[in-house]
Amino acid sequence: MAEFASFMICSRERARTAGTRPRSHVTVEPALAIMRDLARFLASERGKQAWALTDVHDAEAFLAHLPMARKRRLIAPGKIRLPPVGHADTMRA
Repeated sequence: MAEFASFMICSRERARTAGTRPRSHVTVEPALAIMRDLARFLASERGKQAWALTDVHDAEAFLAHLPMARKRRLIAPGKIRLPPVGHADTMRA
């Protein structure tokens, strides 16, 4: 989660430096909240403690958990770069 937050903030700073429109707090904060919710869901409902263990079935279960928020919840996970399989990094909610 910390790496994703850092990625979002660095992207915003790069956009400012490049003269393009940076992501606002309105964009960054919901994305971080969705990733936090996903990490909590994976840990509590699916028993997974590492991003590398996540698969498409976990993502579908997370999206099905709140079907009305499906479209909004699809955005944030698409921005994260998951570690390669076998990476020892653990999720921290």
